[in-house]
Amino acid sequence: MADNSGGSSSAGANPVTVKQEKGLKRTGSGSDDGPQAKVPRVEFSMEDRVTLLGMVKAQLPKRDSHTYKSTMAKFEWNKVKFGSYTADQCRQEFEYIQADIRKYKSATEIVDEALSLVRSPSYFHKISSLYPNMPKKPLTPFFQYYSEKNKSVKEKNPTFSQTKISQVLSEKYKGLPEKKKQKYVQRYASEMKEYEEKKNLFYKNHPELQLASAKKGERNKAPSTPTPYRLWLNKQLQDKPDVKRSEVESEMRQQWRNISDKKRLKWIQLSLKHQQEYEKSLEEYAKTHENFKPTTKPLLTKTEKALYDKHQGKPTRPPMNGYSLFCSHFMKLKNGMTATQRMQACSKEWKKLSEKERMEYANRTAQAMKEYFENLQKYVETLPPEEQLLYRKELEASRRPTKPKKKPVTKKNGFSGVEVYVAEMKEKFEKKNPSLKAKTVEKTLTEKYKALPAAKKKKYEEKAKEMNALSSDSDSSDDDDDDDEDDDDDDDDDDEEEEEEEDNESEDEDPMARDLWIEHNLQSYMQVHKLKEGRAKKSLQLAWENLEKSKKVPWRKQAVQVQARMKQLLDGHPKKPHTSAYGIFTSEIIKGEDIAHLAHKEKMKAVGVKWKETSKVEKNKYEAKKERLWKKYRKDVEKYRKTLSESDQQLLERAMKVKSSMKGKKKGSKATQGAEEEETSSDEESESESEEEEASSSEEESDDEEEEEEEGAEENTEEGKKGTEETESDEEEQKPDVTKESQSSDEESSSSSGSSSGSDSE
Repeated sequence: MADNSGGSSSAGANPVTVKQEKGLKRTGSGSDDGPQAKVPRVEFSMEDRVTLLGMVKAQLPKRDSHTYKSTMAKFEWNKVKFGSYTADQCRQEFEYIQADIRKYKSATEIVDEALSLVRSPSYFHKISSLYPNMPKKPLTPFFQYYSEKNKSVKEKNPTFSQTKISQVLSEKYKGLPEKKKQKYVQRYASEMKEYEEKKNLFYKNHPELQLASAKKGERNKAPSTPTPYRLWLNKQLQDKPDVKRSEVESEMRQQWRNISDKKRLKWIQLSLKHQQEYEKSLEEYAKTHENFKPTTKPLLTKTEKALYDKHQGKPTRPPMNGYSLFCSHFMKLKNGMTATQRMQACSKEWKKLSEKERMEYANRTAQAMKEYFENLQKYVETLPPEEQLLYRKELEASRRPTKPKKKPVTKKNGFSGVEVYVAEMKEKFEKKNPSLKAKTVEKTLTEKYKALPAAKKKKYEEKAKEMNALSSDSDSSDDDDDDDEDDDDDDDDDDEEEEEEEDNESEDEDPMARDLWIEHNLQSYMQVHKLKEGRAKKSLQLAWENLEKSKKVPWRKQAVQVQARMKQLLDGHPKKPHTSAYGIFTSEIIKGEDIAHLAHKEKMKAVGVKWKETSKVEKNKYEAKKERLWKKYRKDVEKYRKTLSESDQQLLERAMKVKSSMKGKKKGSKATQGAEEEETSSDEESESESEEEEASSSEEESDDEEEEEEEGAEENTEEGKKGTEETESDEEEQKPDVTKESQSSDEESSSSSGSSSGSDSE
């Protein structure tokens, strides 16, 4: 075989015919070889191919604006022939080179692309087709077995896909005895030896191809990243040279996932030891390989980095907020779900939490973050100076004050009546017309506003003025108040205490008037300022505090009327019965002559003893009586509510909530006074006992007192041992100027220790 690697100088020799091509079409005229018949295919060396493409490019027009097809149809190939190559041979070689290039370009662009393709190491894959005498690598033992059995398996199973056949043969090959496998292995070794000899001889005759082959293998020969997994895998396969890595990859990865943290840490440390050596070898390799692009993949994974940092003493960063902390605990309890299902369930559970519970998580997170940065500072101080720089940004961010909340956006010129009208009516209108776009909705509502009577327009203009006043009041408030506006913010303890004090002051002033004013303005304020309810209420509360006194007067008058009506509604509401059978039993027994003369403490003990002695049948009777009373109570409540208008029903709900909150505050004050009341004198005890006996004969009980009796009765279902303590705690709350209140207070203390000192309201 002749060698044409010498370029144009060596091309003077007769080219070697490799094979005859069948009727290749000529893309242009100009050949002086006459009409084209069968053209023999010849070998072009790499250098000759580059020369050919350069000459083709030189013959193309400088301003090549035509399509490739039209340009090459006029191309004269006799002008590019060189050496011993004929015009047809040059044309044939050019057509072969550009066969894989898209033709929706100019001829100049295609020649440029062909040049870059020939010079690229990736072009090496076409060399085997260009040089049919190039030796081919023998099949591996498995593929030898595969080529032998493929046809027979396909004939027996015609419905099998090629993938299925490959799976079947792979399983069969794995199950072969070692003796049969050895036959394929020996054949492969023999063929590989022969292949190496032929390959060396071929590259000796074609040195330019050996250079291209070396360029192609540049990336493969680059230093491999010494990751912990790779080091561990190399160690595992060290004693198994016959095992292919690709065959055991999935199995080995599973083993690596299940390895203990202690063993994994050993390989992480070994990997970090190799890091410096790896980086040096990478730099040296890059100097000698211009086309090499180093990998950007980190040495350690996120999990491995966290494990190593923990071992080094670096504190673990806590969740960023209360919700993340809640989810981190919740996820551990729901291992049976997928990640998506757990996140959805976590979100639902978070929404069920009260504001107080959410605030607890937020406070825990804030405390954890504070401790984390303190521990991180200590950890960073133990590191070398160059490593300390890595944590500088994180520590600086922890010291940086948080950005203040953005205030609600208000217009400089204020809001107009039409804007307030659109804001109020928009949501309702969109529900009726869901297909309309936002701009169309606003335009339609604007037209409706224009058609309103003057009186109604005036109403919205007044609202707009009020909105503008609110905006100016809110803007004039301190910036510190804005930090507490959002319900979901994690506030500091000092800010919370100040906020509570401010709330208490405003409540003491006139809470009902303030609440009525906020309710009146809330929806419009939310719509106009695009705020959530919690934040809007905070802003309106600040605005109320800054509101002129003259503007508060009508709301205070309205508050007096509302409170009077609420009292009427509560007075007419049916009284709640006892909530337990023991409460009913106590209310009956406490009036008995046999224990009426006893001291309070002894009286409670006697009630407890009598309840113990009561048979189960009798207790069931009291339970049944309780159910009857409650059934009657529910019917009475339903009947009473039907007599009320819708506005009165809403007012009653509000009154019940206020009553419930007042009751909670009252109980809280009782608990704080417990320690002081333990030191009351014996005279006060005897005086309170005499008052309790008087109260036990009183038949007027308020709804609140009865509820407290019931709760007290339930707490002492056995012996009523807490009687004296709770009686003493209630003495401090007695008001000497109102006899009925002092009596009812004693009744509360009596019932809260396990008895009911008054007759049943029913």
